Amino acid sequence: MAGLPEIAGNELRDDPGLTAGASYNRARIIAVPDNRRTSTRHVVELPCTLTIVGEAGPPAALVMVNLSIGGALVRRPRLPLGVRTELRFGVPGHDDISTGAVVRWSTDDEVGLQFDGLRPRDVWALSKYFESLP
Repeated sequence: MAGLPEIAGNELRDDPGLTAGASYNRARIIAVPDNRRTSTRHVVELPCTLTIVGEAGPPAALVMVNLSIGGALVRRPRLPLGVRTELRFGVPGHDDISTGAVVRWSTDDEVGLQFDGLRPRDVWALSKYFESLP
């Protein structure tokens, strides 16, 4: 539609033909894949536990194979996309980190998790840990 702004992600491009007060529901939406990483992944081999939110039973003992401020990759059988989990792991010299995480991708033997939000002290602990890695 001519004269309407294009929205890509969170970006709104100005359109001089759009009058003040124009409704956003008339805007044209452009699909942009949201798979851009915002933080560096680090190869690790850390023990962790994973609990699927809403399921009974003990946490699964797993191995984390990469880690970033935004998420982690763990070795485990496939999980459905969007499943909410609780991930617990430790890094040397700091208390255990426990955070919510959502399954963003999965294969037969690996699961990619995106953290829901780390506490500031956990972000600090991870940053210090990453600085210590070769």
